[in-house]
Amino acid sequence: AMDEQVGRLRDELKKLGVDQNTMIWFCSDNGPEGNGNPRPKYDAYHGAFYGETGGLRGRKRSLYNGGVCVPAVLVWPGTVEKGQTVQVPCSTLDYLPTVCEAIGSDLPDDRPVDGESLLPILRGKTQARKSFIPFASNIRGSKAALIKGEYKLGTNLSSEKEDALYHLHDDPAESRNLIVDHPELAQSMKADLQVWIESCRRSYEGKDYNAPYEPQGTFLKSMQ
Repeated sequence: AMDEQVGRLRDELKKLGVDQNTMIWFCSDNGPEGNGNPRPKYDAYHGAFYGETGGLRGRKRSLYNGGVCVPAVLVWPGTVEKGQTVQVPCSTLDYLPTVCEAIGSDLPDDRPVDGESLLPILRGKTQARKSFIPFASNIRGSKAALIKGEYKLGTNLSSEKEDALYHLHDDPAESRNLIVDHPELAQSMKADLQVWIESCRRSYEGKDYNAPYEPQGTFLKSMQ
């Protein structure tokens, strides 16, 4: 059904004559559901349990890459050459700044933007990003994580004994904790996470917006 509807969208873009200058972004939902041990006989009601992570650690509701990283596709015929593969980790946080730069529109004010424009990467000018990619969760395991360059930090933002640092290029399965080898890098990444979480808290409490906003619930209670 999804394939059919994406096809309808692309057909309409062609009819309108804008298919060569329109971005179509796609990525799946994060992480496969369940424990990865589905019933021996296929059961449509538990079909999601059959999802694979391609060897990445963790599944949905985990901040390991198996729970947060997914493949993504961009079609933009008039600008991006087809068939290329981008190895740099990117994020849906990057959609807004990328689209704004592509249409020549400045972001309207000084509210915080967590992502960055991917145009330099898409146009082959660089294979590195400037900003980190943050994650936060109150569900299980690490409460926050951050990808910066080739490294990823997982932390509960409390005891350093619970922190873990992984080199994603050499260890995509996040199996070797390198924090004792790079303590200063881990501390720097943890500080970045703290600043980001406080920025999120500020936005959650309505301090970055003009309209009145009444926050619901408690923001990342376990991180306070």
